[in-house]
This record gives sequence, structure tokens and C-alpha cells, in this order.
Amino acid sequence: EGIELLLDLPGVKDEGLDINFEKNTLSITAKVFAAAKEGYQLGHGERPADVFKRSFALSKDLNVDKAEASLKDGVLKISIPKSEELKARKIAVKSLN
Repeated sequence: EGIELLLDLPGVKDEGLDINFEKNTLSITAKVFAAAKEGYQLGHGERPADVFKRSFALSKDLNVDKAEASLKDGVLKISIPKSEELKARKIAVKSLN
């Protein structure tokens, strides 16, 4: 039916996420912001502010126009279906008798 990508991105918010598709390459850039709660100062953090970048070469058989992405609990899920003309379908046989 297509492909599904799951990426662990702890600490990434929607506004720090950039997903692009160009020349059959899916590129994902995620920015992690180390921030202290209001009224507090960050003294030490286990994860520094960082930028995550990853690219995937995709098949031309996928319909990127219908791709969907969601971010929940630090997991990015990207679903990309196959092009409609490539999906398997049953061909009916007509009797010529």
C-alpha cells in the first residue's frame, strides 16, 4: 500500500520540524531546543540543543502529494501511499460466449 517511516525525535516540537521532498529525496530537519521552565535557569541538560538531519531516497512509485505526517510523544510518523495506478487490482474476465 505504501511506506511508513517512524523516527524517534525526543524533545522536538512541531515548530522545530521541517519535512521536504525534492527529486525523489525526502529530507527531514528537526531542531531540539533545550529550554528551562519559566522562572528557572537551565544549569545542566542531558540533551543539548541540537539539529537532526536525515534524508531518504524514495521510489518514484510513491504518491508524495498524499503523504501525511504526525508527531506524538517524540515519534514522527510519515505515511506515503503508492501511486494509484500502481496499486494491485483485480481484472474482471468477460465471457464472450
